[in-house]
Amino acid sequence: MSKREVQSIRLVMLVIVIAVVIGSLYFTMLSSISPTATSISTQEDDLGAPIGFYTLNITVTDSNDFPINNAFVVVFSGSYADSYTYTDVEGQVSFQVTAGTYDIKAEKYHYIPVTKTIEVSEDTSEVIPMQMEETTILGVIPSWMIMLGIGVILLAFVFLGRDMLNIGSWKKPFNLFSRAREGSWTFLDKSTKTILYGIAGIFLAILLIIIIPNFPTLQSMALYYIALGVISLVALFLEGMNKKYWIAAIGFGKSKNVSGDIVIGVSFALLFVSLTGLFSTLQLFSAPFGSLLYMLLIVVIVSFFEENFFGGILLPTLTEKAGIVPGVLFTSALFMFGHGLAYGWALVPLVFALVFRVVASIIILYRKSWLGTFIAHAIVNVLSVIAIMMYAG
Repeated sequence: MSKREVQSIRLVMLVIVIAVVIGSLYFTMLSSISPTATSISTQEDDLGAPIGFYTLNITVTDSNDFPINNAFVVVFSGSYADSYTYTDVEGQVSFQVTAGTYDIKAEKYHYIPVTKTIEVSEDTSEVIPMQMEETTILGVIPSWMIMLGIGVILLAFVFLGRDMLNIGSWKKPFNLFSRAREGSWTFLDKSTKTILYGIAGIFLAILLIIIIPNFPTLQSMALYYIALGVISLVALFLEGMNKKYWIAAIGFGKSKNVSGDIVIGVSFALLFVSLTGLFSTLQLFSAPFGSLLYMLLIVVIVSFFEENFFGGILLPTLTEKAGIVPGVLFTSALFMFGHGLAYGWALVPLVFALVFRVVASIIILYRKSWLGTFIAHAIVNVLSVIAIMMYAG
C-alpha cells in the first residue's frame, strides 16, 4: 500500500471519528439541556374521550418552522369562543371538539395574528405558521433593509479601502480538488498567537469556573465546548511547533490584517441577518440586557470554540489533504449536521447554517484567519438569542 493510500485511509478514519464524536456530544447535550416536551396525543386518555368528540391538535410555528411557545390559541365555533389555551414549548395545544367547522385563531405579542378554518370529522392535526411583525423606521423602512444597507456600505468600504485594510489577492495554494504540500495550509502568525491563546484560556476558565458550577442545565453543553476547545488548542499548539504534523491549522492571522477581518466579519453578519430574514433586528435592542448577560456570554464562547474547531482546524486540514472544494463542503455539511442534532431538523434553519458555513469557510481560506468569521458568528448568535428570549418567552 502506497504512502498516499495510507494517508487517504487516515483521513477517512479521522473524518469518521470526528463525526461520531461530535454527533455523540451533540446528542448528549441535547438530551441534557432540552426541556421535556409535552407531546400531543391523538389517542384517547385513560378515561376515554367522550363519544362523538375528536382530538384537534394545533402546532404553532414561525416562518422558519420553529415552534412558538406561549402563543394564545382560540377555537371559534361560529362567533362563539369554544375553548382556548396557550401553546407549550413545542408550540402545541390539543382540544376535544365535536365534528364541524372551526376557526382557529393564534395570537402572540410581536406576531401577526392568524386565523385558520379547519373542518373536523376525525382526529385532526394542523400547523399554523405565524409571521413576525416587521419593525420599521418612520413607519416606512423595514429593519432588514437598514441592516442590509449597513452591510453593503461596509462591504463597499472593504473593497474601496482594500489597500488600507491589507486585503490583497489570493496568495495560497489553489488545490481545488487535490492534495497540497504538507504544512502549506497552516497559518499561525506570531503577532496574534498570544491573543488567540489568551482568549481561549479565559473562555475555558469561564466554562469551568462559572458555567458548570452555577448552571447545571448547561453542564453538558459546557463540557462539549471545553472538549472542543482543548482539542483545537492542542492541535494549534502542535502545528505551531512544527508544520510537518499531519494536521493543518489557521489562527487569527497577522496583526496588520485584524482591522480588515473585523470589518469583513461585521459586514458578513449584517448581510446574513438581513438576507435570511431571521428576525426583526432593530426591535431586538429593546430587550432587557441585564437578564441576557450570561446567555450572551455563553453564545460568544460557543461561537469562539466552534470557529476555532471548524474554521481553525477541520477546514484547513481537509483543504490541505483533499482540496479546497471538498474541505469547504464537508466542513459545512458537518456544521449543518451538528446544528440539526442540537436545534432540530427544520429545513430553512439548516440551509441557513450550511450557507453561513460555506461563506465563512471561503472567507477563512482567503484571509488565512477565522477572526472575522468568529465576530460574524458571535453577532448572529447574540441576535438570535435576544430574539428567542423576546419572542418565544
